[in-house]
Amino acid sequence: MIALSMAGIIVASIGNALLSVKRMGTESANKEKAVAYAKQALEVVAERQSVFFSCSTTAGPCACVPLTGYTSCWPSFNGAVTALFPAIDPAYTRTVTAEDWKRGDTGVVDTNVKKIVSTVTWLERGQTKSVALTSVLSAWKNI
Repeated sequence: MIALSMAGIIVASIGNALLSVKRMGTESANKEKAVAYAKQALEVVAERQSVFFSCSTTAGPCACVPLTGYTSCWPSFNGAVTALFPAIDPAYTRTVTAEDWKRGDTGVVDTNVKKIVSTVTWLERGQTKSVALTSVLSAWKNI
């Protein structure tokens, strides 16, 4: 009888350990997928930054003032650029925002630098999980 009880405890312990390993594997896979979606958005922004943010003075007047030696600048931009990206798995939500960069402790806005934040959220076992990746982009001298 004692041996049977001990066998039951051992089987239950092994079962719990296997379930924990499976749960950790699922959580890891979900996070990897979320990180991939967040990276994808940052890569698209980096590749097309001049399309998203630039204003060339050679094409006409801009809403920004180029620095000395520049023929282009990035107008002030704050807000979501989420709509610019392809759809992802409906179990995940991706939000991409662009903000003007503020230099040091002065808080002075540098419109030639943008802070891009890509956040992906998903529901896992009833809890909202999220991953946020940030990239800082600076304008080239002439776009």
